[in-house]
Amino acid sequence: MKKVVLITGASSGMGKLTASYLADSGYIVYAGTREQKPQSPKENITPIYLDVTKTESIKSAIKEIIEKEGKIDVLLTYSPCLKAGDSKLKQH
Repeated sequence: MKKVVLITGASSGMGKLTASYLADSGYIVYAGTREQKPQSPKENITPIYLDVTKTESIKSAIKEIIEKEGKIDVLLTYSPCLKAGDSKLKQH
């Protein structure tokens, strides 16, 4: 039975590369993105709307995957969770 992977932040960067690599390696990949109507970067990757800052979005994405696949084996998070000001170091 194939492993089911959910990747957040999969629309670009490391998340997108990881999704592609795992899909090519035979995993069932769900690529989470904040786009309301996401498009699949590859035929064997299923895009899914997932905004990690919105609880309902998270619940909906998980429910959809569980209903289709019956499980999620792996969760990889590549989405940054920064608030304005968090990325600056204070100088003394």
